[in-house]
Amino acid sequence: MLQLIKMKKLSLYVFLSLLWCNVGFADSSWIKFPLNNNETQNFNIKDAVEVGPNQYKLESVLTKDSKKIEYQKRAIEKLTKYCGKTPGIYEVPKEMLTEGEATQSGEINVMDLGMVLFKTPYLKFDATQPIVCAPDMKGKFSNRYTPENEEKIIQNNIRALYQEMIVIEYQDCRRKMYGTEIGGEIHWFPIDPGSNGDIWNREICKRLDK
Repeated sequence: MLQLIKMKKLSLYVFLSLLWCNVGFADSSWIKFPLNNNETQNFNIKDAVEVGPNQYKLESVLTKDSKKIEYQKRAIEKLTKYCGKTPGIYEVPKEMLTEGEATQSGEINVMDLGMVLFKTPYLKFDATQPIVCAPDMKGKFSNRYTPENEEKIIQNNIRALYQEMIVIEYQDCRRKMYGTEIGGEIHWFPIDPGSNGDIWNREICKRLDK
């Protein structure tokens, strides 16, 4: 009996140790930075790669606010029909004023490139949302809208909305800069002091640049 109790205690210790290790691993894999609009900017430091002296390549993902996603989904459902309109600037229709009086100027920009850009009229949902006027993302942008394929275009845009895109970013801990890969080369840009980018760079470098 005593031996059985000891074995049970040992099993419990092993379980708790594994649980603690898993939590620590999860905490150390991603750094999360809450934004003002209930969104979160996440950086994967576990898989970061040093590409130069004190310079790192890492993945980032923006997780969106659920209410904002639902509003943008409604925009896709209601505004895809603007793909059939003449290019130009249009007022935001009443059906998109679901959150009461507008808190900023919004507009619908129908472009020649086969895309509609919707600037939301609410500061809490602040974004310029693209609606692609095509039933798929193949080939170059072109307006392939017809009333017959409108539902396919709506579903195509909703699928894209729900995807959380992984973006590759670069951080320079020595010069306090961020980088973007353009044409196979990393282009570095200064970070504004006190900005979100400044906060992200300092915290990321604290973890990576040891």
